Amino acid sequence: VIPLRANAHIHLIAACGAAMGSLA
Repeated sequence: VIPLRANAHIHLIAACGAAMGSLA
């Protein structure tokens, strides 16, 4: 289990979603 990697992955997805929402 690598919480740091999981946290980074979730953060990446959240950033992507925020960017897409901002564009749309």
